[in-house]
Amino acid sequence: MRVGMLAPISWRVPPRHYGPWEQFVSLLTEGLVERGVDVTLFATADSVTGARLAGTA
Repeated sequence: MRVGMLAPISWRVPPRHYGPWEQFVSLLTEGLVERGVDVTLFATADSVTGARLAGTA
């Protein structure tokens, strides 16, 4: 299965401080990756993830 996760582009994923939507996307993305799902995260370029990252500036 292939999944695309779309995160808000306000802050990186996971957020450094406050960012509930970014935190939710991070937890869900990392959980899917741990289960062997092919995930692409569309988020800011400074995001940190185990998934494939399609970063935006």
